[in-house]
Amino acid sequence: RALLTYLRQKNEDKALDMSPRKPRISDEKAAALAVKLTGVDTQGAFRQLDKASQRAYIAQLRQQGLTIVQIAHFTGMPTTTIFRIVQKE
Repeated sequence: RALLTYLRQKNEDKALDMSPRKPRISDEKAAALAVKLTGVDTQGAFRQLDKASQRAYIAQLRQQGLTIVQIAHFTGMPTTTIFRIVQKE
């Protein structure tokens, strides 16, 4: 009985509560945003950028809401590399 009383009490626990996710950007919109932000429209052109610029653009694309996979498709880099860059930023 004491357990039921305890469980029914209101509390502020949020450990397992999920925060709402932003809606995913479509691949077409992601590609257009990436071209607009970086100024390049091919994987080869992106790879010709210096490493610091690549990392900065990848971080900005992630902040704009692109997924790791979308960024990998645009840049031509492996998803593990994108993930590592995003984690460091």
